[in-house]
Amino acid sequence: MDTLTLCNFKCSEYQLETWIMTAIVRGIRNLYLELKLDTIPRSFFNCKTIVDLKIDNNRAPLSAVDNVYLPSLKKFYVFNVVCENDDALPRFLSGCPSLEELNMKFTFVDEHDYVDCINISSPTMKTLELDIDRSSGSNIEYRITINAPALRYLQVDEYALECITIPITMISLVEAEIQLENNSLLHLKANYNSTVVKFLHSLRYVKCLMISVWEFEEVCFDSSVS
Repeated sequence: MDTLTLCNFKCSEYQLETWIMTAIVRGIRNLYLELKLDTIPRSFFNCKTIVDLKIDNNRAPLSAVDNVYLPSLKKFYVFNVVCENDDALPRFLSGCPSLEELNMKFTFVDEHDYVDCINISSPTMKTLELDIDRSSGSNIEYRITINAPALRYLQVDEYALECITIPITMISLVEAEIQLENNSLLHLKANYNSTVVKFLHSLRYVKCLMISVWEFEEVCFDSSVS
């Protein structure tokens, strides 16, 4: 079996575990799950053959996953992830020694979902895409640290620059796309030691840098015009 896709598949946790274990036994390489579950099945986090993994759960906590061993995993997409502590994501990534692409979308609803620092560290990662979903109206503050020396493409959406820290110079970075929060440029501090300046300094070798801000213009319609 090369690929298994389960989309809006109604089943119990036991049934899901059975499906996944069967796929693992058959050497599954691509696994795509879109399920309304509050837990992440642990069985596929110890699989030697998975190369491409996509998880779209119902705000499942990543900290519930222990003993990750995915030696072949190169692409990981996870939606609605909740990191309940600072160690959850680094512990997970440490079990993915071949990871090249990471795409994560965080949905913060209340303070219980908040992790003090989203720490992304990987020596092999080449592509990183991060997105904060603020459709719930949450205004929770957050910080993010990126330590990926092999990174070639970086995309971050709905972040404030002062919340991003890159402790290394991104020598390998080719392209970066940064979408700021609305009006975030109005609050930037321009002093040399600011987090913003240090962040931009870490990107000084990038060949293509795009920084954008979503703004909504007020449009007035003249009712007299037919």
